[in-house]
Amino acid sequence: MRKRRRLLAVGAIFLVAAATAIVIHLALNGHSTALSAKKPTDRIVAVHASVMPESNVQLLEHGLESSNVQVQAAVLTPAVRGDYLKVNQQIFPNGSTVTVEPKTFKSVGNAAIVMASTSFGKTFLLRLTRQSGGMWLIDYVLEVQ
Repeated sequence: MRKRRRLLAVGAIFLVAAATAIVIHLALNGHSTALSAKKPTDRIVAVHASVMPESNVQLLEHGLESSNVQVQAAVLTPAVRGDYLKVNQQIFPNGSTVTVEPKTFKSVGNAAIVMASTSFGKTFLLRLTRQSGGMWLIDYVLEVQ
């Protein structure tokens, strides 16, 4: 019974996170019809054309490519790190190469998205949260079809 509750809770968390990632992605790209507005200016989102620091790109790539779960956990936000460590499973298969694509980086306040491609042929949307000190850490990974 406990296991079933845990699975349901994890499933609910993933659904909420996926929905949030989709809304942020659509809002940042201006393709949302779900975010209807009373007038055109109600839908304006302040997207910053900031550049993701190269040191942050390297940190994320190094963390995601590591076969060490502790090193991978270091690139996750504190809010998701604990749950990730409980699962004790790598984000990507061992030996994967991950390339964070800084040109795809878009931010709104302390939230951002960036695309990452992998050596196993899949592309992922990384949802990021700016930490104190300005470092961007991952709070959600979504496979892009």
